[in-house]
Amino acid sequence: MKKSILLATLLLAGAGCFQTEAKITSFEECAAAGYPIMESYPRQCRAGGQTFVEAVAVPPEPPPEQDGETVTLQKGETKTFESRLEVTLTAIEDSRCKPDVQCVWAGELAAVLSVGLANAEAAPVEVRLGQTTRPTATAYGFAFELTAITETEATVTVTKI
Repeated sequence: MKKSILLATLLLAGAGCFQTEAKITSFEECAAAGYPIMESYPRQCRAGGQTFVEAVAVPPEPPPEQDGETVTLQKGETKTFESRLEVTLTAIEDSRCKPDVQCVWAGELAAVLSVGLANAEAAPVEVRLGQTTRPTATAYGFAFELTAITETEATVTVTKI
């Protein structure tokens, strides 16, 4: 009797050695086999000492923003864009500290623009773009950014918003 119990115990214990387990090679196989899934991003599944990471589709990059048009204007010069937008550089203000003068603030160059729509009844608006105080502004559904300025000309990027 002892021999048969011993033999049955050996057979039962040995039966586990002959079981063949499917080899898991991916997150999907791991999840389908019922292994626990870690709630992370991306999700992970651990089986047999290995961790499988869920393949996540990379979202497409957002379309690039509409490129603006960069224009360099001399004092008094006007640029008319295809959208009927008219931009005139009416003045360049220079509030920079003069040589040999002690100033509280260094000052800046600023472009003063007259912005309006060609053949429109609405009056043009004045837009002031400073190097540091206000390099960007909006008017008539456009964004204006001062990108460079000298005492005689200003370079502005105009973008439809």
